[in-house]
Amino acid sequence: MTEIPVPTPRGGISDTYERSNQTPDTTQRELNMRHRDPITGRVMWSQRAGHRKYTEGRPENQQGDPVAQAVRNMAVIVRENDTIDWENLDGIFNDQPDLVWSQSLKHGGWCRVIATDAACNIYAMQGKATLVKYNPDGKQLGRFTFPVSDEDHIVRALAIDDNSDPPFRIYAGVSEGVPGDSANSHIWAIDQTAEGDFEMRWRIGYTGEPLNHYVEKLIVSNRLLYVLRNSVGQPGGNVSYLSVHFTLDSTVLDRKIDDFRLWEKETDGNALNWPQNDMALNSEGDIFTCRDPGTNGDDGRIEKHRGSDGEEVYAIQPTEGAGWAIAVNSEDDVYSLGATQLGSPPNPPLGWMLKKFQDTGSSLTQEWERQSGAATAQNYFSQRIDVDRFDNVYLPENDSNGSAFRGYATDGALIVFWTSPNITQDGLAVKVDEDYPRYSKAYEEVPATPTSEDYPRALHLYVGQDRPTNQDTLSKVKLVRANALGTALPPRQFDVVQAQGQSIWIQRGEQWELPLNGSGRINGDTEFVDMAYLFGQLVIVDGFSSYVYDVQPTPAFPNGRVQVYESQTTCQPPRMPQFATAYRGRMVLSRLRDDPYNWHASAVNDIFDYNEFPAVATVTQSVSGSFPDGPGQPEDIIQSCFAIGEDFLMFGGDRSLSRITGDPAEAARIDVISREIGTTFGPAWAMAPDGMVFFSGQPRGIYAMPYNGRPESISAGERFVDRRLDRVDLSTHYFHLVWDEMQYGLHVFQVPYAKFGTKVYTKHWFWDRKLNRWSEDDRSKDDSTSPGSFNTNPHCAAVYNADSPTDRMLLVGCADGFIRYVDPDAKSDDVAPINAEGVIGPLGSGANPERVDMALLQAQLDEKKDGCTYKLHAGPVPNVLQATKTESGEFQAGFNPKGSARANGDYSFIELRNAALGQSFGVEWLTVDVRPGGERRG
Repeated sequence: MTEIPVPTPRGGISDTYERSNQTPDTTQRELNMRHRDPITGRVMWSQRAGHRKYTEGRPENQQGDPVAQAVRNMAVIVRENDTIDWENLDGIFNDQPDLVWSQSLKHGGWCRVIATDAACNIYAMQGKATLVKYNPDGKQLGRFTFPVSDEDHIVRALAIDDNSDPPFRIYAGVSEGVPGDSANSHIWAIDQTAEGDFEMRWRIGYTGEPLNHYVEKLIVSNRLLYVLRNSVGQPGGNVSYLSVHFTLDSTVLDRKIDDFRLWEKETDGNALNWPQNDMALNSEGDIFTCRDPGTNGDDGRIEKHRGSDGEEVYAIQPTEGAGWAIAVNSEDDVYSLGATQLGSPPNPPLGWMLKKFQDTGSSLTQEWERQSGAATAQNYFSQRIDVDRFDNVYLPENDSNGSAFRGYATDGALIVFWTSPNITQDGLAVKVDEDYPRYSKAYEEVPATPTSEDYPRALHLYVGQDRPTNQDTLSKVKLVRANALGTALPPRQFDVVQAQGQSIWIQRGEQWELPLNGSGRINGDTEFVDMAYLFGQLVIVDGFSSYVYDVQPTPAFPNGRVQVYESQTTCQPPRMPQFATAYRGRMVLSRLRDDPYNWHASAVNDIFDYNEFPAVATVTQSVSGSFPDGPGQPEDIIQSCFAIGEDFLMFGGDRSLSRITGDPAEAARIDVISREIGTTFGPAWAMAPDGMVFFSGQPRGIYAMPYNGRPESISAGERFVDRRLDRVDLSTHYFHLVWDEMQYGLHVFQVPYAKFGTKVYTKHWFWDRKLNRWSEDDRSKDDSTSPGSFNTNPHCAAVYNADSPTDRMLLVGCADGFIRYVDPDAKSDDVAPINAEGVIGPLGSGANPERVDMALLQAQLDEKKDGCTYKLHAGPVPNVLQATKTESGEFQAGFNPKGSARANGDYSFIELRNAALGQSFGVEWLTVDVRPGGERRG
């Protein structure tokens, strides 16, 4: 008799060779086993990790519905923790703002224009022609004096190009000077260097090419430069011009204004009258201008011009409240500022009036008006008003009482005013700080009878003020007070969002809560729900409708809110997409029900912009597979869409694999990677942190694809499980692949389509990357030993990788509506035991004519776990299913001495199993005493 070690099946399941020649390190049959211990990670034949409930509650039960529905999909989202207690604001908003800082502008003042860039830096004019740049804290970052040709020239036309790469380009122009000297005025383009210096890019109005006009306003939008100019005392008389130009990257210093002109409009009768004081654009690129009411008793004038060619659409001439300044809000309504009444020449006008108009397309309809409290003389010079994200309008105030500015809501309510600490200072210009904190989403719905504290507003406002000493000031004021939280919080907050039944839910502690509009959003007939998270917005598509979930909680929406996914441009997102994918700052929607070959990508950094034909084409605009100059569509029906980092957008077809390299708007083509291999439908892919991509392929098999390589099967060859995968009916089920970094392997879940119900028995697979080992699992067997009865069957999965070591896990959405997580310490699948079993053998397999009879069996099990049962099988054929059980017994945890193990037959097997609730086992080693059993009879 000879004692021999019994090799445990380190290679896992293999259907490659003859059963009589089963390699010793593989097994014919195994269920719910691994060959690396789930707790320690050591190589040991062990029961897989179990599952625990992620929360004790589930959405449907909380709604009083006793019949739970499966989790259809879920997403783990990460957001910044709230560090401000917005619910305990001091007065919510302030009628009287707080002064944050104030900078004195020396050398003659003239702070009549303020500009900001995308980095929230501030630009103001100091003196007549000096630009000063500050950071948001009021620290001066640089100064630049424009090289004016006359010391009397005043620069107050200022625009910052946020579409240029930072540091941002500056455009400026001379706006005022000695009458009759506008021929020598200029426009400049100034670049900023990384070191904080200013360099002239080009200029207009030098020797031989006079500009002949003063520049009253400059606007940069969609890489176009809009210019409003006034002539003074020129041979042609007093004339105003409106023109649009391409922004120029020329290295030629002196330019002609006609060199890059798109169009220009000159005064002719009732068109552009003189002088024009301000200009604003609406969302369509149309232009509004306003004419100075002058001092001869005529009224101010508002004109609308087409952005495409400058033709006048209409003009109105209100008796009051027009001509000084103009602005347009997000709804394309028009705010107009002008005089309440005109003084007799040469006296200045008396009082100011602010009006709001609705643009009807053919005229302006007034909605409301507000005016100054006293008819005091208004010594305004080229006022500048501004509108914040909530459509509040802010105007500088000059009433001889030191008032600096006022703010009115879109319904005309006075929401804020500020009197300067120095009552000798009056407001000249205002500019909204574009930095909006999270509180801004809390107050988007104003009560029916609001007070000034109920209106949302910008957090900070910049105001330019005048002093009698010609030393104007630039001030930053705070419109909102807030209290910091007293408890320190981690920097990140993780939330889980799930689609269950027809509703969308978010996890809050142990409870699942409905966000605003979250109920009944998912179509009950859909096969599959997909989700993609980008810029704090979760896009949810079900093949019929698309929604966007803003998950940031606010006092008004403590669970966030769900809204129909609609574009903020004229072009809406595509109808009925089945897949949503985040890629390179774009939201990509694909496989439309009525166009399954197509895909649509939003604009970069704006998931609400699907306009493929903006006025000026850019590389950041929206693009699709049907876009004329785009990379095109995949040649096969889109079965799956996934991103590989920031380099590749992949399309899995029914029998092909294609990809876009780089940004879709810049890619010249879509490349076919394979015309032999496609993917199955849905979430059939996963990616490891090193960039290795795995996907479920068509024809059958699981494939691995290096970051920039070709796919190769990992389910064929020595570890052959393709035939098991091929038994899955893809008309009723789809594969959901998830990479599990904690177990360093790949889960392949078999999920039923929603319309085929949840009460189905399915098998799943796990591939251990280190061992190149396939294991077979089940979590839903319906028999007397499984009280869970399908409840724990996976329907989706997501990785939860939070800050705490105990909060790094794989979440699994189950058939009963609960989300469970994989816990290495769990010995059961929640309420269901794990039926863990495996077979070793046949012993003595191969062409050896001698059979092997077993006599004594010895084992060492993991002493920290439980025991298991063993069964010995023997039979005339090398199939364990046809072998006869000859003996059985139990192994205890730890060391087990030799015991009787009689199995006599041509082929012998050892089966280990534990299906007890709350128990698990692991095998350190096995030995068996064997003796020759004579020739095989079969």
